[in-house]
Order: sequence, then C-alpha cells, then structure tokens
Amino acid sequence: MSSLSDDLIEPQNDRSFIRHAISDRVRSYPAMLGEEERVLPAFLASQVADVPGACVELGCYLGGSTTAILEGLSKRADRPRGERPLVHAYDMFVANEFMATHSLHNFDVSAGQSFRPIYERLLGDSLSDVEIHEGNILNEEWPERLIKLLYVDILWSWEINQHVFDQFYRRLDCGSWLIHQDYVYSFYPWLPISMEWLVEQGYFEFRHYAQYSTVAFECLRSPGSVARSFSFESDLDSSEKRRLIKKATDRFCGYPKGLLQLSDCVLLLSSDGNKDRGKACVSDTERSFSHPWVIEHAQMVRRNHGIE
Repeated sequence: MSSLSDDLIEPQNDRSFIRHAISDRVRSYPAMLGEEERVLPAFLASQVADVPGACVELGCYLGGSTTAILEGLSKRADRPRGERPLVHAYDMFVANEFMATHSLHNFDVSAGQSFRPIYERLLGDSLSDVEIHEGNILNEEWPERLIKLLYVDILWSWEINQHVFDQFYRRLDCGSWLIHQDYVYSFYPWLPISMEWLVEQGYFEFRHYAQYSTVAFECLRSPGSVARSFSFESDLDSSEKRRLIKKATDRFCGYPKGLLQLSDCVLLLSSDGNKDRGKACVSDTERSFSHPWVIEHAQMVRRNHGIE
C-alpha cells in the first residue's frame, strides 16, 4: 500500500501496520475514516486477539472502527473461543448537525435523531459480537477488568478527557493499545497535552500514525496509580500545557504539524488574558503552513473564537 503520510511524521515511528490487509467490507464501510485509519485498528486488534482482556470503543458512530476491530480479532486463530462480546461500543447515538450533513442524510437521519438503528443494521451479523453502551460517556464506569485495546473518538472537552482517563486508561496495562482517532486535530488541545504527559511519565510510548488524524500509543505500564488523583486541566500550568503541545507538534511534519500547532492557538484563545497571543498564534500558523487543510482549520478557529 502506498502512503502519503510517510512524509508527515518523523521516520523513527513505526509504519509496519500499513502492510496489514483489510477486506473490501472494512475498506468501503460508511465512516469518517481514511484507509490507513481503518487498517490501523484492524492491525492492532489482530496483534492482541489472543491476549486476555476487553476491546473497548468509545465513539463508534456508524461502525467503521467497530468493523475494523472485529475483523482484526478474527485474523488470529488462537483467539480464546467463546469470548463475548468481542467489542464494547459506546456512543450517544444522537446525530449532530455535522453528522447529518456529512453522511447521515444518506440514511434519512436528521440532527437530534438517533442513528443507533443504522449502526445495528450496517453491522448485520457482526452485531452479536458487540455490546452496545448507549448514553453520555460521563455517566459510564468501567469495571475492574483489563482492557487490551481502547479506541477513542469521543474526547470533546477537558471533562470528558479526564473521565476517560480515570475510568478507562487506568485499566490498560503493559502491552495494551490506545488508539486516538482525533489526535491530529486543531480543537482538542487536552488530548496531546495529556498523552505527552503520560509518555513523559513512562506510561505510554508513541508508536503509529495513520493518515489523516489517528495515532496509536503502546501502554508500557498501567497509569492506574495516577488515575483519579491527577487533573490535566488544573494540575498543569499554562506554560507546561504549551510545552507538551509543542512536544506533540514536533513529532510531525506537513499539515499534521500545522493542525497541532493550531491546537496551541486554541489553548491560548481559551485562556483568560491570552486572546491577543492566540490571535497572533493563528496568524503565525497561517503564514507557516500553506496546506489548504491548515488554512481551513485556521479560519474555523477564527470563527469559533470571534476573531474574524
């Protein structure tokens, strides 16, 4: 498989997953995912298929990542038999305006309506391998059970980021995989901040980048000792948060670097007394990166923060 993303990340990062074959079903399944973003969860699921523990998906949408994970689990003949469900899938299953405009209009689902029936219909026979958890993730708790693969596409705020860390990351352990679908993104600064802090503390190591926005971290040791006792929002000062974003940004080249740099701008614009610095950050990013996606995201940042 050829890949555009080889030029977008430093060469020491592992790109071996792109050789993993996926089926036409996974490749064409309705999803907001590029091909590499389908290959990566399938590949990592195949690597842990025979390992005890749960596979958890936070933010399953229509099931593109669900299907990839299930296919990866099926690739290993030595997977423990009779293990059900194979995937715990979490989602609100309520369409927002973007979902409705982007893809759900194809299924006659409007903003505010449930898309769970579409998720179940598209999964078909695979639905028997999935346990659905419908509702607000902030109301969910994970039992004292090891998670071997955690796929996350739901971190819309500092609060959700902290809750997922406290409830789910703490049940990852050495050899577990943590996949973040929206890591290379302009609007979630808490995500690179928290993950780079966890890398520095020796809990995780950055392993894979899948174009367009997905990354994977390998767990080196359980972060359970700090979960529920450390707050990324309140226990890190602004200079430390910016340093961690800079560290995440420096892993990449090209447009991913520009999008993560914009997350630093968002952090500044969201902080009291830093709006002028945030505006300058957006302007600097626009001058430094000519890629249309960076320019588009910079314009969205301006609109969202009223700095037209």
